[in-house]
Amino acid sequence: MIFGKMWDIQVNFNKKVFLEKYGKEFESLSEEDRITYCKDFFNHTVVEIVEVMQEVPFKMHTNQNKKINKENLLEEFVDVFKYLIGWVQLMGFSRQEFENKFFDKSKIVEERFKKQNGG
Repeated sequence: MIFGKMWDIQVNFNKKVFLEKYGKEFESLSEEDRITYCKDFFNHTVVEIVEVMQEVPFKMHTNQNKKINKENLLEEFVDVFKYLIGWVQLMGFSRQEFENKFFDKSKIVEERFKKQNGG
């Protein structure tokens, strides 16, 4: 239920952005448009992932006393998540399709883990 609400918030935002910024109906994008915007979603997602890493003091060669700002880190994770959901929506998948594939893939990963680890 909560994921459904997040999905709806993101699809409504995507509709607004595409209509106001590009003059296009989100659900009616051509395959050519989806491919073009897919590259944009990829680039934006990568930028957000980099921002996640900028919140983590991970450089082994420096003496960093920086503590993780969990609020900032969480906000960057949300940005990544929003772009990923939007990207799935851009490519024309429904929430139900995504959820079904998530659960199917989770079973496969779990089975693979068991086989590889003697379970």
